[in-house]
Amino acid sequence: MARRIKARLFREPPPPPPQPPRTLDQRRELMEARAVNMEREAYLQDFEDLEFEGRTLSSIFTERRWMSICEQTGLVCATLVSEFYCYFLERDKAQATYDITLREVSVTFSADKNNEFLSITRLEGPSYPDQEEEIANRLMLSNSELYKLLTEKEEVPYHLSNIPHNAMSDFFRMLHLIVAYNIDPRRRTSEASFERVKLMVYIVRGSQ
Repeated sequence: MARRIKARLFREPPPPPPQPPRTLDQRRELMEARAVNMEREAYLQDFEDLEFEGRTLSSIFTERRWMSICEQTGLVCATLVSEFYCYFLERDKAQATYDITLREVSVTFSADKNNEFLSITRLEGPSYPDQEEEIANRLMLSNSELYKLLTEKEEVPYHLSNIPHNAMSDFFRMLHLIVAYNIDPRRRTSEASFERVKLMVYIVRGSQ
């Protein structure tokens, strides 16, 4: 038996050598080959029949002055999107401001410029991703309670690690499509971690 084990271990192929880091041209080629997902234009006013605790999506986004985020201002040019992201391959990610020139058009990107364009007042304090402890303490809801809240179901699955998109109520499914950044382009679905679920409830209820 010992000989068989040694022989089997001996026949295992060695691990592949570490690959050298990609060159800038290789990274650019990879970036240009990626698909560009274009979002379908939608209006929150079309979902006035969806309510949670007496509130609609449009009332929540209007109160927070986020309506401009949901408005589409033009068509998407896939090649221009690829050029935009390829530009950042040669830039320092730690910069606070970027001056970008694409197709003879120069644009300055910065947090202040983005807030000005979206008509959103920039917060002086930490943003939502940095307020996880505050959100968790304010909600004081267990994962089971969050599941019942988002799905409107009393039965909670065993070993609950996240909430599938299709298990949510219509209201939270629509809110999740707005909040989520990793929707599967083929299945058009995603699972929500409980950190994201807490954020969605925090968006809806605020400081209540």
